[in-house]
Amino acid sequence: MENSRERGYDDYRSFSDIWASDDGRSWKKIVDNAPWSARMWPSVIVHKDAIYLFGGFSNRDNINLGDLWTSKDGVSWRQIKRPGGPSPRHYATMFDRQDGFLLVAGNAWPVQNDIWLFRSSASSALDEVLLSFWWWIGGK
Repeated sequence: MENSRERGYDDYRSFSDIWASDDGRSWKKIVDNAPWSARMWPSVIVHKDAIYLFGGFSNRDNINLGDLWTSKDGVSWRQIKRPGGPSPRHYATMFDRQDGFLLVAGNAWPVQNDIWLFRSSASSALDEVLLSFWWWIGGK
C-alpha cells in the first residue's frame, strides 16, 4: 500500500492495481500501477472482448474522474480521448449493447440521471476500436 496522503475519505485508499482470477476464489495481481490514476468506484464493463473503465473517484485528490480507458488483456491500457461526453462521476452503471454500451447516472455531486451511449465499431482485421463517440440520450 502506498503511504501517500489521501484528502477524501479518511478510511479509504485509491489504487490503480489490477487483479485477475480464473475461478473467483484465487486472485493474482497482474499490474501494480496501471497508467490511469489511482481511483475507487469506477465503472467497468466488458464489450466486444475488451474491458472499458470509466471515471471513478480519486480519494487522493478528492475529485471525480471522467476519463475512459480500454484494454484487451487487462495489462496494456489505452486512454480513449474524445470531445464531449459525460461529466466526471463515480458509481455510474454500465450496460452492454450490440453497438456499444450505456453509461447511466452516477454520482457527480449531485447524483446524475442522464444516459450516455458509447458507440464503437471494431475492425475484425485490426481487432481494435476504430471509432468511439459519446452520444447523449436523455436525462437532465
